[in-house]
Amino acid sequence: MATAIWLTTWVLPVTFMIAMAWACESHTRQLGRRALLLYDGDAATPEAAIAVADEGHDRGHDRRQILRTIAIGLSVAIPVGFVAYADHVRQSTGINWLGALGALAALSLVLATVVVAGRG
Repeated sequence: MATAIWLTTWVLPVTFMIAMAWACESHTRQLGRRALLLYDGDAATPEAAIAVADEGHDRGHDRRQILRTIAIGLSVAIPVGFVAYADHVRQSTGINWLGALGALAALSLVLATVVVAGRG
């Protein structure tokens, strides 16, 4: 898993930043809900606060989930679209800097996919 995360930072850095922000924000909200339940007196023990906090979501959860999913999708779709565009340009003009950059992006996407698929 660590190798896949490391590769993602180099291959799809925007996707990695979105995923890390998503995870950190979600865990912070979860910790905050647990602390509020415990210190407000709604739960007698930390274990009870954890159980109650894990049962529900806060207001706006679904909207944030949809926006994050769209952002992650775009952060992968845009590089794939660039590779397709670079290949189209390469076929009509031959090898140039755009085609070379597209080939490098395509190779990065393939390597990341192979590593992630091999771990699963």
